[in-house]
Amino acid sequence: MIREPTKTSRRAFLKGAGALALAASGCIHVSRRSNGILVNDVQSKLNATCVDEVVVVRSQTQLVSAIKEAAERGRAVSVCGGRHAMGGQQFLKDGVLLDSTKLCRVLKFDSDRGTIEVEAGIQWPALLNYLLASQHNPARAWTFAQKQTGANRFCLGGALASNIHSRGLKMRPLISDIESFTIVDPSGALRRCSRSENRDLFRLAIGGYGLFGAVYSLTLRLVPRQKLKRIVELLEVDDLMPAFSRRISDGFLYGDFQFAIDPASGDFEEYVRYYLSTSGNVYWSDLHQFSGYADDFHEHVDRRMRAPHRASEIITEIYVPRPLLSEFMADVREDFRKEKVTLIYGTIRLIERDDESFLAWAREPYACVIFNLHTVHTSQGIQHSAEAFRRLIDFAIQRNGSYYLTYHRFASRGQLEACYPQFSEFLSLKRKFDPGDLFQSDWYRHYRDATS
Repeated sequence: MIREPTKTSRRAFLKGAGALALAASGCIHVSRRSNGILVNDVQSKLNATCVDEVVVVRSQTQLVSAIKEAAERGRAVSVCGGRHAMGGQQFLKDGVLLDSTKLCRVLKFDSDRGTIEVEAGIQWPALLNYLLASQHNPARAWTFAQKQTGANRFCLGGALASNIHSRGLKMRPLISDIESFTIVDPSGALRRCSRSENRDLFRLAIGGYGLFGAVYSLTLRLVPRQKLKRIVELLEVDDLMPAFSRRISDGFLYGDFQFAIDPASGDFEEYVRYYLSTSGNVYWSDLHQFSGYADDFHEHVDRRMRAPHRASEIITEIYVPRPLLSEFMADVREDFRKEKVTLIYGTIRLIERDDESFLAWAREPYACVIFNLHTVHTSQGIQHSAEAFRRLIDFAIQRNGSYYLTYHRFASRGQLEACYPQFSEFLSLKRKFDPGDLFQSDWYRHYRDATS
């Protein structure tokens, strides 16, 4: 199914548009144990990690002080925000965890240039609330171009560190929306990075998973806020790329394709019926990217299903050259049926080439295929999902594709090096900018050790 909103007139949509209330979350998922503080990600719940200390920083001064103190004590640090990353990028066993969620102020809004500087811990709902409250002319209002979908309480510092993307039909990853940022380096110095100042660090830190310093603030390039009309169409995957091309030619700005591998199932019919009923709805260009997500919803599902073991969903994102999407999906369909892989949902989007970030995942204009797999929290269940993810990556590699590093650490060394041939140089530059290995994570240690 393809859902691609486009522009429509403003007049009929203004009345009552300010009624939505959005709130950021400062929740800290912490459990104390005798040997440390147990933290975990909020989605997969498969990254339980005992850290030595959690330091909640509330200002630039506190952030600098915390980093200097950790360096003096010889303690490695990691940085977390909304704790959604599933690959262990925000946690470090026995390390010092810097919690950035209280770094949530707007520092400067330039309504003439269309830029906004915010602290790295601010989350998308709070940013939107500020923009809505600060602008009183709906005919000329600014907003952000893209955010992660599927949930809302992501910190912008984490979005920068993983170089996220949304469902824009002609957009590059988030780096294209970042004017500049400030980062506290391993010495405790605050450095401003942009395309003209500290350019190497700019390219490395965006998509660098927090390994080059702690981002204090970032300046986003904004876009005009406008209204979008959703158009929903039921398609076969073989017809998808021509449909995307038609929508782009017609001026559509956003869109994706949500797929199922069993169109004969009852839940698929219900899903189709619901989304077809939303065709024609009108949304603001920022609000249509928001969606509800209950952090602990799967615990309620497990109880209602009387599941013998806890479970959750793990995401992976695979990149495939657009002309080869249909044959890739045919291989996946056969594989998932043969191996009894439980796909909860899948989405296909487009991405344009990223020629700026060092560890770029969008090496060319790709079709992005997101798979959300049900994963039982047993060694057998986790292994079953891990093997499925590795097979998906192999299918992509066979077609000169790639995968997103953020969601898991299941890829083999060969797969990592095939998809990210610059990774060894990335680690070398990490050692150059951080010779004392102050900024670390379980994700970093995994790949550092795997490639050493």
